[in-house]
Amino acid sequence: MAKSYLVFALPVMLLSITSAIALNVDKVMLGYFWTFKEVGYYFSVQRIIMLLLAIPTAVGTVLFPTISEYHARNNVAGI
Repeated sequence: MAKSYLVFALPVMLLSITSAIALNVDKVMLGYFWTFKEVGYYFSVQRIIMLLLAIPTAVGTVLFPTISEYHARNNVAGI
């Protein structure tokens, strides 16, 4: 039983680690060229942008399957 959990969890864990690295590598690289204060400004603005993008991303995630279904049935009026 524990092995089945590990088989499932290992790829998920690797994906999470890779995602964390991908989301933070820009700040690490900028840290070599900018001061901590400048990187902090960059990070603050980036967080605001990510919050603003969360709304259209959520709407798209919810509506995409419905729009795809209408498109597959050639029901353009339903879209």
